[in-house]
Amino acid sequence: MPFTINLDAGILIAAGLFVLYSLIAGPRDNRRLGSVADTAARQAFYRNVLIQGFVVGIVGGLAILALKGRLGALSQLPPEFMPAHQFLQGPIAGAAFWVLVAGAVSLWIAPRLFRVLKPSKTEKSAKSARATFKAVPFFPRNGAERNWVVIISLVAGVNEELLFRLALPLTVYSASGNLVLALIAPTAAFGLGHLYQGAAGVLASMFVGALLLGVYLASGSIWLAMAAHALLDLVTIVVLSWALDRRARHWPAESAA
Repeated sequence: MPFTINLDAGILIAAGLFVLYSLIAGPRDNRRLGSVADTAARQAFYRNVLIQGFVVGIVGGLAILALKGRLGALSQLPPEFMPAHQFLQGPIAGAAFWVLVAGAVSLWIAPRLFRVLKPSKTEKSAKSARATFKAVPFFPRNGAERNWVVIISLVAGVNEELLFRLALPLTVYSASGNLVLALIAPTAAFGLGHLYQGAAGVLASMFVGALLLGVYLASGSIWLAMAAHALLDLVTIVVLSWALDRRARHWPAESAA
């Protein structure tokens, strides 16, 4: 009897291989980027990240939907997700979810961002900024690099939501018939793809991924989740790195730029 792989199995195998590649290449590339000071080489790295995100996330995500005949899911919540949507539309569950989102923004993101954006010209703040650049090699170090990361953030908002919140959940559901698994497995894979940030980064990414999934399911709009994701990346990467660079430059002898 010939060995055959159906469409869903093939998609999930390909996705699994990509996650495995990310687990290996992500930490390796992050270490290498940390040792690169030449801005031309760093911009080449950002360009490759952008291309990979576009090809894997946008082209790959659209290809999955097209092969499954589900391109309509871009404009209308798939019926498979309707039970989760109806649950989050309930007065108690819905209110609890949006309170959770507001709490995450006000208690987790906003205080950290405020501390960094607050003007500070002390040597201590400059040293702290340089330490952050050292710990997070992906942070851009100058205007040219930030331009690349702005584009990456916008594209990531589209490609990661398209892939991890729509195309892969639909595939897992059609392969398993289990809605809970269809929602949890891609979110876990999304978190594992951030292994280069360490264990804390994986857990934080899973949490953020779960919130973005909730935004999608509660609103019924994948475009709202994409916009929220892009805005989050712009704030936590582009704005934050700009503020840190401004602090570091007050002591140019040890500047991160």
